[in-house]
Amino acid sequence: MNKELLKYIKNGIIVKGNPNDGYTVFTPATQEFRISLLEQLTPELFERKKFEHVNFLDFQDKVFKTAMRKQRHDQIRRILNAIKSFRTRNPLRRSIYIPFPKDLDSEIIRFLIRIGYDVTYMERDQSGHYLYYISFFKKKFNLL
Repeated sequence: MNKELLKYIKNGIIVKGNPNDGYTVFTPATQEFRISLLEQLTPELFERKKFEHVNFLDFQDKVFKTAMRKQRHDQIRRILNAIKSFRTRNPLRRSIYIPFPKDLDSEIIRFLIRIGYDVTYMERDQSGHYLYYISFFKKKFNLL
């Protein structure tokens, strides 16, 4: 065995397959990849597969963060549309209960407070929705 490979397989390696169909190789650092010959297992291959795996994890993380931002954006838009339609129908009321199927993200609550709403978690209703009490108040501006 090539001693240079030891640093790449010290945490474990699994090789499955046969010479006719090729091999599937798994290590914790590279995850799973395919080779056709065992002679292809070189330090350069392990480095390349490790680099590809790290890049894939970075890409996956960016996609997840983008999806979370879009989900937050959709939730905020839904909240603001509910408040707008409620205030149109009831211009004298200064508060509203809004049910949500899951608990609101703290960033959404901070955003609503920053733009002038008071948000208070009340309770869960019988259907399991989270009820939030949202008060509208006018922003106070300091005049210089």
